[in-house]
Amino acid sequence: MTIKKIIISIIISFTWLQAGTVDGTSNIWVVTRGSTLKQHYFNATTTGVRITFTPDETGFSTVQAFVEKTGASTDIGGCTESQFDGAAMELGAGNGGAIAGTTWSPGGGFTSGSQYTLDLYYADLYAALGNSFTEGQRLYVAIKFNLNNDDWSCPANTNGNDDGDDSNDSQKGNNAYYYHLMDRVYPTLASITDHDDTNLNSHSGTTTASTNYTNSPDGVGQAKSTTKMTVGAELVKTVKLTWTKDSGAGASIAEVTTDTDAAAGSSLTHDQDLTNATRYDITYKVEDVAGNVNTYIDYNIWFDNAAPTVEGVYSEESNGAMLAQGEVADFYVKFNETAMDYSGAPQITLLSNDGETTNVNAATFSDGSDKIYFDWTIPDGAYSKFLDYENTTALSAGTYIKDRAGNTATLTLAAPPAWGSQGGNASLSGAGTGGYFGVDGDDPADNTVGAVVSKGGTEVANYWNDTNTSVEVTVPVGNDATLEDGTIQLQAEADGNFENIGDAYTILNGDIGNGTTKVMTVTDAQVEGLTGYSNGDVLTWRAVLTDKSSNATTYSNSATTLTVSIDAPTVVSVLGGDNTGVYKKFNEKIEMTVKFSANVTRTGTPQLTFNTANTPGTADAAVDYKSGTGSTNLIFEYTVGATHYSTDLDYKSTTALNLNGGTIKDAGGNAAVLTLPALGTLPGARAIYIDGVAPDAFQVGDVITAGDPVVAGYWNEDNTSVKVTVPIANDNSLASGKAYIQAKTTGEDFATIGGSTAIGAGDKGTDVTYTIAAGDLEGINAFNLGSTVTLTAILEDYAGGPDGTGNKTTGTESATTLIIDQADPAAFSVGAVTTVTEPIVTGKWNLHNTAITVVVPIATENTGPTLLNGNVQIIAKTASSAYENIGNAETIAAGDRGGNKTLTIAAAALEAIDNNISDGDVITISAIITDAAGNKTTGTASTTTLTVDQTAPTIDEVTTDANDGLTNPYKVATTVDIKVSFNEAVVVVEGANKPALQLDTDDAPGSVLSEAIYNSGTGSKFPLFRLTVAANHYSEDLNYRATTSLILNDGTIRDAAGNNATLTLPALDDAKSLKNKKTLWIDGVLPTIKTVGAVTTTGDTIVTGFWNKKNTGLTVVVPLETTDFSLRSGTIQLEAQAVGGGVTGNWTNIGAAATMTTETVGAGTQTISVAKSGTANADFEEINEFSDGDVVTIRAVVTDLAGNSSTFTASNTTLKVDQTYPSTPTTFKPADAK
Repeated sequence: MTIKKIIISIIISFTWLQAGTVDGTSNIWVVTRGSTLKQHYFNATTTGVRITFTPDETGFSTVQAFVEKTGASTDIGGCTESQFDGAAMELGAGNGGAIAGTTWSPGGGFTSGSQYTLDLYYADLYAALGNSFTEGQRLYVAIKFNLNNDDWSCPANTNGNDDGDDSNDSQKGNNAYYYHLMDRVYPTLASITDHDDTNLNSHSGTTTASTNYTNSPDGVGQAKSTTKMTVGAELVKTVKLTWTKDSGAGASIAEVTTDTDAAAGSSLTHDQDLTNATRYDITYKVEDVAGNVNTYIDYNIWFDNAAPTVEGVYSEESNGAMLAQGEVADFYVKFNETAMDYSGAPQITLLSNDGETTNVNAATFSDGSDKIYFDWTIPDGAYSKFLDYENTTALSAGTYIKDRAGNTATLTLAAPPAWGSQGGNASLSGAGTGGYFGVDGDDPADNTVGAVVSKGGTEVANYWNDTNTSVEVTVPVGNDATLEDGTIQLQAEADGNFENIGDAYTILNGDIGNGTTKVMTVTDAQVEGLTGYSNGDVLTWRAVLTDKSSNATTYSNSATTLTVSIDAPTVVSVLGGDNTGVYKKFNEKIEMTVKFSANVTRTGTPQLTFNTANTPGTADAAVDYKSGTGSTNLIFEYTVGATHYSTDLDYKSTTALNLNGGTIKDAGGNAAVLTLPALGTLPGARAIYIDGVAPDAFQVGDVITAGDPVVAGYWNEDNTSVKVTVPIANDNSLASGKAYIQAKTTGEDFATIGGSTAIGAGDKGTDVTYTIAAGDLEGINAFNLGSTVTLTAILEDYAGGPDGTGNKTTGTESATTLIIDQADPAAFSVGAVTTVTEPIVTGKWNLHNTAITVVVPIATENTGPTLLNGNVQIIAKTASSAYENIGNAETIAAGDRGGNKTLTIAAAALEAIDNNISDGDVITISAIITDAAGNKTTGTASTTTLTVDQTAPTIDEVTTDANDGLTNPYKVATTVDIKVSFNEAVVVVEGANKPALQLDTDDAPGSVLSEAIYNSGTGSKFPLFRLTVAANHYSEDLNYRATTSLILNDGTIRDAAGNNATLTLPALDDAKSLKNKKTLWIDGVLPTIKTVGAVTTTGDTIVTGFWNKKNTGLTVVVPLETTDFSLRSGTIQLEAQAVGGGVTGNWTNIGAAATMTTETVGAGTQTISVAKSGTANADFEEINEFSDGDVVTIRAVVTDLAGNSSTFTASNTTLKVDQTYPSTPTTFKPADAK
């Protein structure tokens, strides 16, 4: 969890200290001022100090204040300029009045015997101490009168007025002078969790997140809640917890002191009974020995010791639905709590048929939801009218199902009904859970279709003739309740493939029963509609029964078949003319013959209708019978009318032969089938061309030049031809006719140019474009510069056939004329080419550029062709390609002439040249200026070319030239240069901050991530990033955090072309990752501070806690952190300090530094021996100030392999030096006795 520190408001108090006279005053003391003060300490709430003094002499006119700091155990040593050698400090207030500067000079000076107060503020004290101090140092103050080094005075005894308030008192050193210990660091808790190590919610804005919940370590229904805390880097004097109720059944719990004097790094546990379903704010308050207070709060914490239960299993189907095989049944399980935690897929067991079960896995479920959704696809064979689960234990968890507090859910379901019954309200099929639904995957039972009987007209068993009107088929139904609302569908086949016949019948309840049948009827039209139905076919019958849920069974074929017996004369062909083709004009005649399959006799005047209303015709031809009765051929005579037209004569339709009130029958009286062969049969056998229509008048359409450039209304020097559009009427007589193009200049006659062109059938009703070559056009009379050309056309139809002459019509001339202009614009050179969108690099085209701008000079207009309304087209090429147009041509406006025109070309257009440009291509840019007539001049290319480089630099590997291996760790303040290798040289530009490589250095025991900051290497392939090892960095095999760990920090990394580098690093486990290229051990973690263990003397007489004359040495047990790998091959240096007789000795190394081994670290302790004296090392009795009566304290300095050192807390075992034998007559004293 994120620990939020809240600084507690503080109350103002102060402390007094009293001292004796050095010179100038007999009564002086110093107190701290501020709020929440602590005796003997200058803490975080201290705002300054107050010096109170009473001069005992006259003649003092000024006073100055001085401040000095010493070590935690170092006395000031005196009260003169030798100890307070700094400059006088800024003063705050004197007797309550503000003082400016470093000297207080009250009016009239200082009166002997009068008391004065001098206030010194924290900011001034801090500045006077050089803007730095170390926690635990002593703070001494002094005053000096009359700027004279002979008149110093320092606090040297306790509170002069003894006001009863000890909270701000100073303490006395080993000499006469009093001081305060400086400690302004707030105590911390490194971690706060519940019993299962969950960091609870430290943000007041949430109430329903998973971190807002905790439960009891003792299980469901238990009241105990456990809090686990880890003390931070310094000892905590007190830990106090408060539970403030936000809502729920419980009550607030007043502040409880849970721990006192908790050592740094120690683990604390507190158990507290809480009330279920109550939401609390939990406050954690820690205070150190200096009175600094720190507060943490976990907000909106629910105590929940109740197991969630299943509320019910709910249907999502319509009430009463019956789902068929393949359909999906949707339902869900709902819990009584709104947000659940799932691991693994839950499963429910369904009763899928009588005595059969199916396990169904959950389809969707997600943490935070109170529902598990199931989707079950109905399988073959499943059936239940009231679908339900198997029993009360049918629901199972995957791995577990818990609530947000971690309580395991009770999965017991409501008791379901027996199969075939509807359940109660808590059951899947109960009305209160969405209503029941059923499933049906069973097919109806097989059976055989019964009798098939022809009905109507002449009824003959097993036959179907032309007089029958229907068929009756008997179908057995059977006793199956699921058939109700199902269907019966008859099927029959005439060509080997069964097909539905007649409408499906919906089965009623009355149709169902043992031995029941249903008689189905189909009509003659339905019989005759069977695919492949024909004379002589044998019709086979069967039925398909489908139940209500769409499960279907196809019954076996009926034993009864029907043979088709029908015959009638039919039309075999319709013919006329001969195979060579016939062309008939208006009023010409032709005989048409209808041939039947048998001899026929006609009555009345039958008619045969031909399709002659084809454009340009407007009416069909109805042709009367002429002769042929009694034979197979009936003759019809046709005279062509003025509105008839057909390029390949055919009858109107297959029903174009009609009786017209008469009859056509065979000898047996069967009416002939008058259906004609399929349309196209007559044209396929004969070519008969009918044309009674003349061509229509027309006007020639557009006249458009060809040959780039094309300019409407102009003929320029680059035009190669002219296209003339002629409208061809939808007149079939024009097909295979001819078209002629004519042209003239002003004052001349029209002349045909380019010869004649055949009119195709596809040209009818369209505008046909005819192309005239430049030589044909330019060959007409008076074709001169500035002349105007007019064009027209002549159309000739095909009425006379291939050898005849058709009708001609001359069209109205085209409204489009051509002005002759064939002079070019003046020569020019293209100007600057500039890329668009940063980064822009001259002469380079990179992947970030979005366009280019090109400057083109436009000439001043003189005489001749005009540039106004002409255009400029930019062109480009690579070294291996020809010029291509890029972008759109831009029109030349009046303001462009005589100046420069700048055109912008988008990236897509530029990059498409030469079948898409590629890296290394050099692009040359030029332009074409086209005048209003279309005459072109290509300019000289711009001197600016663009070299293509659109490939972003990529990272190849991350490595370092630094030493690696697990024997060479890097400690705090050392640096490591990390080399990020790119596939090409890159330019690194620093922004507001430098690019950095984010490194993973919070491996245990470390806790702080780090960054290697860009250091050097721009312009090369190998920029260097420097890591400076800091406190709590740790990794035994250094790597970056992710493939995205190279960050720019407002800077850039690009290649010479300006392409931003792709910053994706090799995968963390890739062979080219930092971890796999070098093994770097980063160790910025100091050894864990522990308390030195037992100190035991060696020699003849050993007495715990004493060093006597007989002792020869001592052993010291040093505890080690077994999990700290970096200690191995590190060292332990013992130190000792002697205190006694008013003198405190310095800490002195004793013995040689001991090397820690794998065994001693694994064991957790190392025992070190120290000699009494006489070795090459500093021995025990050689420590500073060592003398009889002293008390010696032992501690250890532990240095890990990287060189990080921690001074361990001194052993609780001290040694009192007593080397004096008891008083004894000289006769019995040892020779060395004192």
